[in-house]
Amino acid sequence: MAFSEAAIAAVVRRWDPVHIDRAAGAPFRFHHAPAAAALYLRQRRLFARLQQPTIDRLAVEEEALAILHDVAARIYEGDAVRTPRIDRDRRREFDAVYQVRSRIAASPAAPHALRPLAAAVGLSPYQLCRAFTRVCGETLTSYRSRLRILGSLDAVCAGEDLTTVALACGFASHSHFTWAFRQTLGVPPSAVRAKAAKVQVAQAFRPAAPRRQP
Repeated sequence: MAFSEAAIAAVVRRWDPVHIDRAAGAPFRFHHAPAAAALYLRQRRLFARLQQPTIDRLAVEEEALAILHDVAARIYEGDAVRTPRIDRDRRREFDAVYQVRSRIAASPAAPHALRPLAAAVGLSPYQLCRAFTRVCGETLTSYRSRLRILGSLDAVCAGEDLTTVALACGFASHSHFTWAFRQTLGVPPSAVRAKAAKVQVAQAFRPAAPRRQP
């Protein structure tokens, strides 16, 4: 999703007016912050609405701005703004954490092991676990599980067999996948699938637009 700088500034000014007034072209004072899986699901549902034959532009724009507001609220009402300037050692840990995040994000279904991940960035397993939670606001396992769940949404909505989806995404079983899905999104896969099916049925039975007579 992309927003104009003016739209972002209007939202962010509520929490960070001094920065908005000083920083042209950079409405956020930081580059990374934890993302909420429920917001991602709302975004995907908004994209699904855009596939419908008729689009209510007002409703779409309103929901897009509501998502932007909720993202900003999550960032600014959390710890991101209050994070102090980090020293050289903390910067090293910060960079190491984002290298690990990138490795996991490149293949979330892979069976990542802690020791090789830590060795790749020059930290001990203990240091990496502590640094990752401090920087990202969640554990390594939670981050990987969240990426797996978000990556499964297309297959879930498409009606694919959930056991097959679970194994493809790196989960041990259907039940493990369902538990993680509910933990991440607050609803089971069946609820997301049912909502997607309703949208598809509504599209299938939508009356065709009348053809103009020549």
